[in-house]
Amino acid sequence: MSMQQEDAVGLVCSILNPVSDKAALVETLGQLSAEDWRMLHEVAFKHGLHLLLYHRLKEAGLLMVMPESCREYLREHFLAVTARNMKILHHAGKILQVLRNHGVEVIVLKGLYLVENIYPSIGLRVFGDVDLLLRRADVDGGLELLRSLGYQLSTWYDPQDPNRDIKHLPPLIKEDAPMVELHWNILEEDAPFDIRIDDLWSRAQPVKVAGVDVLAPGIEDLILHLAIHASYQHGFRGGIRPLYDIAAVLQKWQGQVQWDQLALTAREWGTERVLWLTLSLVTEVTGAEVPTDFLRGLVAEAVDPCIIQDARELLFASEGAATLTPDLAALQRLRNPVAKVRLVLSRIFLPRRLMAMQYNVDPRSLKVYGYYAVRLRDLLRLHGRSGWGMLRGDEAVLAGVDREETNGRLGEWMERGK
Repeated sequence: MSMQQEDAVGLVCSILNPVSDKAALVETLGQLSAEDWRMLHEVAFKHGLHLLLYHRLKEAGLLMVMPESCREYLREHFLAVTARNMKILHHAGKILQVLRNHGVEVIVLKGLYLVENIYPSIGLRVFGDVDLLLRRADVDGGLELLRSLGYQLSTWYDPQDPNRDIKHLPPLIKEDAPMVELHWNILEEDAPFDIRIDDLWSRAQPVKVAGVDVLAPGIEDLILHLAIHASYQHGFRGGIRPLYDIAAVLQKWQGQVQWDQLALTAREWGTERVLWLTLSLVTEVTGAEVPTDFLRGLVAEAVDPCIIQDARELLFASEGAATLTPDLAALQRLRNPVAKVRLVLSRIFLPRRLMAMQYNVDPRSLKVYGYYAVRLRDLLRLHGRSGWGMLRGDEAVLAGVDREETNGRLGEWMERGK
């Protein structure tokens, strides 16, 4: 019998665990069939762990155990990602240097920081966007500097708007260059947490990225941001890989994490439950070490075992479930026909400001009204099949509804820590 997906996930995690017994791994890998390797390969790609798998097997001298076709494919992909990341870093370096030359302080976020400063090789972490955090007062000036480099906003933006429901400018785009996002916060200001961005700036540390002197979040702020991004913002839709980002940070800065400071910041931001859930999964999945007393102290009350089980289900979601929006899942749950109609109409007739951002049109222009027909067409094109599937009781669509309900429950639980 060929390897099941759950077993393949467990084996990938075991291979990536730096304390796994090498002799036992050699024995296990030597017994895998070609079909088992195919499953291992697919699972690693699904969760974005294929590059780490390649690196770990190479580091342990076990690459030759892998079938040649898999080995060569991973090697070529590693080289391709390395080349792509070098290109992104080249563009990022130009941007960072211009900002630095004009006295604009920058904190580099997520992949742009991790790929050079946390991972041992730039080819081990796929990333596509250049995420930069600027002080709110510097955002408009930063936008003009990027425009001088040929970047343009991808859609409508009004700097006079409070913009509390977004955390960065619309993506900045340029032909044959990576997309750039200029942040003024790491989470939307109307989110149910108290992100103290000035404190984050005060704890930022000097680093080099793409050869330019910039800032990065302090270790504790970095861990907390990655946790929020993986669990609360994306509902573990990124699979296991975001957990390995955190594990890589913990390994890189082993013995230097100020756990008391991390707990204090989580409490100040109201994100204790977010951090507890994410780090609990990090320790379980990756084998990274997090002090038990630290985790126990984050959440005072006993946690319902269903919470961690729900998170596992999202992490290891099968391929069979359809991907749905929260609104579609809510539509399935509603029993009142009037409530269903109201929900549908609210998603078609968005406020003009949201329509402006969606379709790059001035919300004060009469043209915005013409885009409501376009909005209806787009919704039918994107979600019509899923809507029809709900009416027919399609198993994949209903599984997607269940997954969104699970994500909603977890989100509500994390928010109640605030």
